[in-house]
Amino acid sequence: MKPEWKSFLIDAGAEFTDATLDHFGNPERERRMVLSGPVFADLSHFGLLEVHGPDARSFLQAQLATDMAAVSAGQATFACHLSAQGKVLSSFILLARGDGFYLFLPRQHLEDTLNRLRRFVLRARVTLADASEALIRLGLAGDALTTDLQTVFGSDLPSQSFAVVSAGEMLLVRLPGTAPRWLALGPLEAMKDLWERLQARGAPVGPEAWALLTIQAGEPFVTAETAEHFIPQMLNLDVLGAVGFGKGCYPGQEIVTRVRHRGEIKRRLRIGLARADLAPHPGMALARSGRESSESVGTVIAATRHPDGGFLTLAVLHQEATTAGDVVIPDCGNAPFQLRELPYPLPER
Repeated sequence: MKPEWKSFLIDAGAEFTDATLDHFGNPERERRMVLSGPVFADLSHFGLLEVHGPDARSFLQAQLATDMAAVSAGQATFACHLSAQGKVLSSFILLARGDGFYLFLPRQHLEDTLNRLRRFVLRARVTLADASEALIRLGLAGDALTTDLQTVFGSDLPSQSFAVVSAGEMLLVRLPGTAPRWLALGPLEAMKDLWERLQARGAPVGPEAWALLTIQAGEPFVTAETAEHFIPQMLNLDVLGAVGFGKGCYPGQEIVTRVRHRGEIKRRLRIGLARADLAPHPGMALARSGRESSESVGTVIAATRHPDGGFLTLAVLHQEATTAGDVVIPDCGNAPFQLRELPYPLPER
């Protein structure tokens, strides 16, 4: 995090543990606000991987499962990078800016993704770099912020998921979900001005509160604990537009295509409330309640504390477990996992 930005956030009431932003003074209040009121959040815990150069688009087209034809100055997309075995190595929001592209993904997973992609540069005229310090990232949510955003980005704010508008050097990306939600990126001074403008109607919240909205939207950001565990369909990445089934070759394509034509996907990403005292962590297993067998029926992808108690959780869950028997998280004291509705429909097969 830029020292100037950290100082700005501290002046705005942010509380840190070392370099990590925790909250803005009242985490419980922030969790309640994020589900009802206009809020904005620093997203420095997400990083930016820049892919730049004359061959940037063709390089990404060859490496990602995502069709680069879907990415333009006015349209971002959810995207993913797979292993040769068709397993998801990383998932991210992919957007264009100038003559380059940015991958917006958990900062803790950025270096691994950068190193993996660099292995395939070979003779391509492309440069890959950690650009997290170049642009400030903010998450924005709530109808009440629309007026302020229109003042900056124009009256025609995007309503379609992942549509992009710009104002000077800043970008505004419409995020999916049941409530208005955006990702804003830009240089330091411009983002300071945007923050000050948003304070008239909204309130800042910490990363744990913002995670509630990400989980509610059913967005799976893979981390080190869950990388190389799932094919993209298990993470609903096919539903989220991260897989281009009609594009050319890419690592893992044969397996992903075979699964698509074979029929039913036995595991899918689900949202649930874990009635736990201990926080579920990515990679934790889910099981059937009362079964002597320790066989896993699912895996936690992400979780964050819910204001009404427990932890809102994203988990890849066996389809049979959604209709037969109670599901628990053994490592959280057999805490019940209560299913909640996804904000998007899943394919019937």
